[in-house]
This record gives sequence, structure tokens and C-alpha cells, in this order.
Amino acid sequence: MVLLFTELQATGGINNLGTVFKYDLSKTGILENNINNDKTENNFCVYPNPNNGSFNIDFLNLFGEKQIEIYTINGEFLSRFSTSNDLFKIDLYPLFPKGIYLLKIKTDSEIFHSKVVVE
Repeated sequence: MVLLFTELQATGGINNLGTVFKYDLSKTGILENNINNDKTENNFCVYPNPNNGSFNIDFLNLFGEKQIEIYTINGEFLSRFSTSNDLFKIDLYPLFPKGIYLLKIKTDSEIFHSKVVVE
């Protein structure tokens, strides 16, 4: 199996299998967060995914101010939102076409990545 990294940064990234990971530079190794609807293991949950352009981000274990950035699969920046809420709704339709989008979620101390499919 070949892993390709669709987005890689100093703090983590996402591979071609949809595995989101983050680096904790104070420890050795990589912490993995598989973003799915299993809320017990994740810091946040994106649902529904795939969707029609409207989706929710449920911040399960992320508190305080969060910045959400949306990128095309090619890494082109599209939009930025900020929230301190535990649940945030995003409507991409009709502004953006069907496709795969990357989410970058930043807190004061961490950066997370996820992918969203708009059908």
C-alpha cells in the first residue's frame, strides 16, 4: 500500500486514505485521528460527509476560539471562518462546485486537517 500525503505541514497532515494526523513535537511519533462519525476518539467530527455542500463541524474536545480554513484539493485557499461555538455549520453551495475540499482547523495550540466531499 502506498501512502500519498495530500497536505503536509510542520504540525500534521492528511494522506490519500483520509487519515488525519498531527505531530506532537514534545513526544516521539505521530498521533493519528481518523475523522469519521465515531465521536469517542476524535477532537472534532465533520458530518454529513459526503454532503451536498452543507455540513457541520462538531468540536468535541476543542474549546475556545477556532479558525476554520477551506482549501481546494490542490491547496488553493478559498475561505476562512472563526467560531468559539461547539457546533459550526458551513454552507459551500452554491459558492463552490462539487469536489473534495480540505479543512484546516486551528486552535491556539494545535492544527488539525480533514477532508470534505461535496457531491
